[in-house]
Amino acid sequence: MLNASVSESETEIKMIASHNISVAMDTPAGLIVPNVKNVQVRHAPSPHQTEWQLKPYSNSRCSCYTSQAKSIMEIAKDLNRLQELAIAGKLTPNDLGGGTFSISNIGSIGGTYMSPVIMLPQVAIGAIGQIQKLPRYDAEGNVEPVRLMNVSWSGDHRVIDGATMARFSNQWKGYLETPVSMLTEMS
Repeated sequence: MLNASVSESETEIKMIASHNISVAMDTPAGLIVPNVKNVQVRHAPSPHQTEWQLKPYSNSRCSCYTSQAKSIMEIAKDLNRLQELAIAGKLTPNDLGGGTFSISNIGSIGGTYMSPVIMLPQVAIGAIGQIQKLPRYDAEGNVEPVRLMNVSWSGDHRVIDGATMARFSNQWKGYLETPVSMLTEMS
């Protein structure tokens, strides 16, 4: 439900097959939010496969496959390309249009927490804060330094309930804490 949009008439919810992740970028001209197109989940190749296989997404409203998903390296390359174009003021309407979910990295400019505002017609956005070293208690009650990062989410409650956002947040947190779990789950 996070990769969806609400129609202008607010009468329909559209599930979107392509995961076009909008990334907020600070530029000399101000904030701009281009997006990386077709960032879908893939299955890792088995020993008998030579290519990645896409993991299908389906629910009662949509059964979606796409052959245009990108590798992590392709996503990184796209992000670098978009950042260069954004700084130069040369993004195209295609670079800016069609986003389905937004990420705002306020940590890159020293921010620690914010309440992100959804970019309509999208239905969700996340804001990532700066990683900080803060004191926390360990299991024995001793204070130890721990690296923490605040992440805040906003979701359109016409489409996403709070429990869904909380489950998404917990899963996302788990992936950050143990990246291998994400790769295992995708295979």
